[in-house]
Amino acid sequence: MKALLGFFSLQLLLFLTPAASVLASPARNYNAATARCLFGKPENLLSKREDDGLQKFVTWDNHSLFVHRKRVMIWSGEVHPWSSMLTVLLNGRLPVAHLWLDIFEKIKALGFNCGLVEYKKDDFNFDGIRSYTPFFEATRKAGIYLIARPGPDISAETSGGGFPGWGTRVPGAWRSKNATYLEAMREYVQKIGEIIAPEQITNGGPVILLQPENELSVGNPIPWPQSKYMQVLQDWYRDAGIVVPTISNDDLIVRIRIPGPITGFPQTFGKPTLATQGGGFDPWGGPGYEECSFLLNHEFERVLYKNQIAFSTTIFNIYMTYGGTNWGGVAYPGVYSSYDYGRPIAETRRIHREKYSELKLEANFLKVSPAYLTTVPQNLIPFSTAGAFTNNPNIAVTETRDVVGNKTVFWVARHTAYNSLEKTNYKLIVATNAGNLTIPRLEGTLTLDGRDSKVHVTDYEFGDKTILYSSGEIFTWKKMGSRHVLILYGGAGERHETANIAYRFWVPDLPSDKAKPLPTFSTEESVIVKGTYLIRSATVQGGILKLRGDVNTTETLEIIANKVDKVEFNGKSLRTERTPYGTILAKLEYSEPKLQIPDLKHASWKVADSLPEISDKYDDSKWTKADDTNTANPRTLTTPTSLYASDYGASFPYSQTPP
Repeated sequence: MKALLGFFSLQLLLFLTPAASVLASPARNYNAATARCLFGKPENLLSKREDDGLQKFVTWDNHSLFVHRKRVMIWSGEVHPWSSMLTVLLNGRLPVAHLWLDIFEKIKALGFNCGLVEYKKDDFNFDGIRSYTPFFEATRKAGIYLIARPGPDISAETSGGGFPGWGTRVPGAWRSKNATYLEAMREYVQKIGEIIAPEQITNGGPVILLQPENELSVGNPIPWPQSKYMQVLQDWYRDAGIVVPTISNDDLIVRIRIPGPITGFPQTFGKPTLATQGGGFDPWGGPGYEECSFLLNHEFERVLYKNQIAFSTTIFNIYMTYGGTNWGGVAYPGVYSSYDYGRPIAETRRIHREKYSELKLEANFLKVSPAYLTTVPQNLIPFSTAGAFTNNPNIAVTETRDVVGNKTVFWVARHTAYNSLEKTNYKLIVATNAGNLTIPRLEGTLTLDGRDSKVHVTDYEFGDKTILYSSGEIFTWKKMGSRHVLILYGGAGERHETANIAYRFWVPDLPSDKAKPLPTFSTEESVIVKGTYLIRSATVQGGILKLRGDVNTTETLEIIANKVDKVEFNGKSLRTERTPYGTILAKLEYSEPKLQIPDLKHASWKVADSLPEISDKYDDSKWTKADDTNTANPRTLTTPTSLYASDYGASFPYSQTPP
């Protein structure tokens, strides 16, 4: 992402980025599409088709995507699992295959169903630690879909945007229809495409979409049209066996860069898209990632992400959800070794930030709200939201209505001034199937306390039940036999009883033969667990609920599950009892682990001189002579000979020998 205002890599302002998305046209006709920050409403963003003519596993209409003919909400987070760039050195932000499952389970625990992934190659060596096989296996175990973004360019604050250092010796413009560039990239695209192809959903794999290139019109000085270049990439991936829809995050206003027809790019406030970040990168001398996490905290998520709900966004991605560490010089010069990004899952893989819990509330709500997938916002222009459906002009409310079921409405309330920190009271004045209502109907008011936003519902269906209205927000609901369990929450001090105890709830999906074991979207194939640090997975066998998770304190779990008599946690049986209202209480004991800290004082240390060349006795006879008077670099030489290391075959740190 490109830096904004020189602080973090943020895109905070509404309507800042005039970009939108459409899926690729059939087979050989490339269209622009969704992106690095995937979000939009197919009604405005997709070509007027239902599939790409190549497969029927991933389709769409004017509201949402379908996977296996079932309408889905794409709620995704970006992860960089790659082990290296287009090089011979091992690099990456989490180049340890057995840790990938840990990250994916934490993402799945958020309620996500999709991971956005960037791939890179290692000099065409995909064996051993460079293999992507463990990565795909981890996604299957966690039960999430993948959106692949193999490039060639991927940006992501990486050195050269992911391109190999030897590319500087290739003459002509890159990321264009220049023949020398296309020849340099062809084999990479072919090989990475062949790796991804067997992992597509059409072959029982997790990959449902693929994005060639990245942010082509951002920072790319090439003046001529890029439609041929994008068409060539599209053709190469198709030749490699890619049949899932392809997507793009190019700026649709820059028409010269995209072949084929374009539909639905935003021209007014009525069709907005924006790039909402999960954090931002920290430059050298910056304030640090904890400060970034504080700036883009849980309150930021409430305001910006719920604003996307007001737009009926059904494809949504967060950059980043987890990033890791810049090993082996993978970062571009503007950042340092950490790529924490201030995101929900920290560089250490901890989930201690409140923004993780807030994200879990929003994701799980959308997961159990199928009516949302067929909504259309009824009022988006700024002057039509301020004071609409409320008694307070300082509150802006959007009516996001299900236009297929013609019943459920999602009322998104936020401050008219989106950066307001005021505590503002208000009432909703809305129409329901039971007539006009003022909410709350009893005494008191609703409240936005500072940086906040809320999603209220009317005529909300869950199972065969309907809520006329709710002043509290919905976390999740499940059908347990003949019962329906609904969990509401609200902020402390408001007119609700649950407060932030909802942060302590987990909704792990139970394995389903239909899912095998990719994402499930059923409210009957889950359990609800209140308590502990993390619930990774749940299974039910012979009336025994088997939970896997992490513990950081002794506490009592409260479990809502169907046909369960006993509970196990990490293989250990727990003592349980039933509450009068039918839930299960299970005592979970925590024992502090005994850590063996090495004795560094008496350890055997080795040292090496990092600057041997400053010695008078240093032998530089094997150094490469800088005697080349020519360069492929577009910058004209201002020295008698080229001093670009790459002109002499060195692309440090992406070569085996220094210059």
